[in-house]
Amino acid sequence: MDFVCFSEDSFDAVNWINTIFEPNKNENSKDKVFTTCVSRLQIYVEQVNFALEKSSLQVTGLIPHVIKEVNWLQTELELLTSKMSQLQSEIGQIQSSTGSFMSSLERSEKILRRIQSIKSAMQESDGWSTLANELDDLLERKDIDAIEEKFIALQNSFKAQQDFPGQTDRELQIEYFANRIESLISPMIIQCFQTGGVEPCLKYVGMFRIIQRANHLEQCYRTVHKKTVSDSWARLVENCDSIEVLSEFYNNLHEFLQGQIKWCKKVTIDPIEPFHVMIEALLQIQPNRGDFVRKHLEISSSKIETLSNIATIDNSFSVSLKKTTEHYNIVDGLQERIQNAIFSYFEQFISNYFELERSFGTELLQSYSIKDGNITEIVRTLNNTNDKISKWISNVFHRSMVISRNRTSIYLIALFKKFFVKYIEYFASLQKQLLYYNAENTDWSLIQLNVNTLQYLSDFYQIMQDCESKISNITNSSTDKNANADISETLWTDEQLKNNGDLYFPDEYKALRKTSWRIHNNVIKLILHTIEKRMNEMTFQKSQNNDNFVLPDCSYAPQEYVTQIGQYLLTLPQHLEPLLLSPPITLQSLLKFCDNAYISEKPCSDVLLSLVAEEITALYQEKIDNILSLSTSGAKQLAADIEYYENVLEEMSLPASEHFQQTVMLLKVPAEQFNSASTGCSARLVTTIRQKRNILSC
Repeated sequence: MDFVCFSEDSFDAVNWINTIFEPNKNENSKDKVFTTCVSRLQIYVEQVNFALEKSSLQVTGLIPHVIKEVNWLQTELELLTSKMSQLQSEIGQIQSSTGSFMSSLERSEKILRRIQSIKSAMQESDGWSTLANELDDLLERKDIDAIEEKFIALQNSFKAQQDFPGQTDRELQIEYFANRIESLISPMIIQCFQTGGVEPCLKYVGMFRIIQRANHLEQCYRTVHKKTVSDSWARLVENCDSIEVLSEFYNNLHEFLQGQIKWCKKVTIDPIEPFHVMIEALLQIQPNRGDFVRKHLEISSSKIETLSNIATIDNSFSVSLKKTTEHYNIVDGLQERIQNAIFSYFEQFISNYFELERSFGTELLQSYSIKDGNITEIVRTLNNTNDKISKWISNVFHRSMVISRNRTSIYLIALFKKFFVKYIEYFASLQKQLLYYNAENTDWSLIQLNVNTLQYLSDFYQIMQDCESKISNITNSSTDKNANADISETLWTDEQLKNNGDLYFPDEYKALRKTSWRIHNNVIKLILHTIEKRMNEMTFQKSQNNDNFVLPDCSYAPQEYVTQIGQYLLTLPQHLEPLLLSPPITLQSLLKFCDNAYISEKPCSDVLLSLVAEEITALYQEKIDNILSLSTSGAKQLAADIEYYENVLEEMSLPASEHFQQTVMLLKVPAEQFNSASTGCSARLVTTIRQKRNILSC
């Protein structure tokens, strides 16, 4: 039997007992197992008791020994504490007795160092004149290597006499010799700068640093190479009369820059210096680049193209330099100076550029004059016109990005505002002419022309939105002046349309909305014009003899005027195809913009036909109201006409008028049943029909 499980934390007596008795199912076996387990447990308990008793006796025997050891440790601790106190007292006495001797020793050491310093300074003072005379002699003989060594010795002698009188005179002598050395080696280092020699230049650069004229060295370097750059530009301009000269100059300058950076590293000159040379040279070269550009603009037949080409050359040079500066980890401050040196001369031409674009846009609009052209042909060419305008606007953004590096969105806004106003006026003028234009098959032709014009205006509306989005992107972009202005085409949401959420062209959108509404209204007016002509044929005059007998309702057929109206309405969708059959998203957007009725879940076709139906119904009602008197037959005839009209609306999936339904019922009901049948109808309508039918009220 395993007794180890009794010591486990998870020991469960019930589970243990069940485990013991599980193999023995019958009662006899269980009794036998029980007896065996009890016997074994009793033996195990006796063993445990014996082990505990033995351990207790051992512990009891060790207690006196442990007490003795503790007492001994306590005695030793007291003795150690006494010795440490005695030692601390002795240390204090030693410090007190030796403190004065240590102070005297430190003072003596300081005096000794001072004496040695004075001795050294006196020796240097004695040798100063000798060093100065020797250096003067070496300068006369132009012995460069010896001069460097002797000047270093003179500097060391100067430092050694730092606290002695006459140091100001000695400092003046150092400056005198530094000036003479600089005068001696300046022509030599200039020659090294010009020829690109490395070994001699290293020696002269080192000497400039020894005489502490590093700033003069940098200035000398810049002066030499600025002249090199300026001479290169002057030669190019003199030998060639093309804007490509600027590109060639930039290429040469970039090669010069890269070569000088490597050379400066070899001769231990700061590799930033070539950039300073380039910056100063670009700002000082003659003839200056502004005059160069102005000259070519004067002789250019396409000034915009010339400006764009020159700006492209500048931008390409800027991009190349940016890669170089990033490679050499040029600091931001210098980066800004480089960009300013490249582009500052061109600022004067940016406002001129936008004036050129404005003139070009004006000429573009003038080419679309409608005064002398055939209006049908003009409408047909509107799609091509929009394409040209869209292309021009895209080119403007591209040129603006190149020429102004997208820093002048205010110029773009002003430019496009003027252009949009003029082009919307063009559509407004076209709308007026379309309203009164007499063509063959006037109704359908004019409707189609107006629908097409509305479609092309919606395309222009999309152009305006894209333009506004691009300007917004430019305005909100980072300070990266070379950022691309290309933007994905987007349409406004219905919510933005409801809020009239324009950014830069509020007045232009207002004018566009007004014009688009008028063109849309043209379509409805033209439809109503045809309907009205048919309704003018509607006549109902009372006859004294037609009430002698009453025909059944089925005997009345709709009159010709209303059947012609029905046929016209049923053929209307095919003539409004761009509006009804899968209208382009741009047209949907414009319809929502010009009339709030289109801002719904309904298709544009349903909205337009419902607007037409409302107007026709109102017109029909007006004609009915003008009928003063109706015979019984006349009333039934009018009821038949109205029912036919309502059937046409139902065929077109348009809602029927409850007012018309009540009118039909009141027209058809026998006079003796009129009062009872009119219950629940509009009181005004009941009165009107009663008067027309000459029915007396109760």
